[in-house]
Amino acid sequence: MQLDDIKAALGRPAYEDETLLLYHGDALELMDLLPAECVDQIVTSPPYNIGKAYESHMTTEKYRDWMADWIAKSYRLAKPAGSLWLNLGYVRPARPANSSCESDCVIRSSRIRLPSAIRPLFDMSEAHQV
Repeated sequence: MQLDDIKAALGRPAYEDETLLLYHGDALELMDLLPAECVDQIVTSPPYNIGKAYESHMTTEKYRDWMADWIAKSYRLAKPAGSLWLNLGYVRPARPANSSCESDCVIRSSRIRLPSAIRPLFDMSEAHQV
């Protein structure tokens, strides 16, 4: 997908140069406007929902639903050989838990099927557990 194709799908960007388009808006809404399998790589650092000062707290259920939504949209946009790089924050759990991290709970509870190449990104040994 070329930059002109993206502009045709998303409209006028907030900023652009010859190699870059930046849009100001809700990423979930913008993702819906793009065609399937058009992205080579997705790099994201979503809110962690672990009490950072800049976050709005969500219930675990709402956070899982939100995570499942953007992960499904990312999966739809990724080319078959595309990749997803996900940065997740963590804190040491206060007590042992069944799951290694919140994102693992999200993936398993949402029943989203991710390619096996993506699954190891969610296997963190020391992560926040809600």
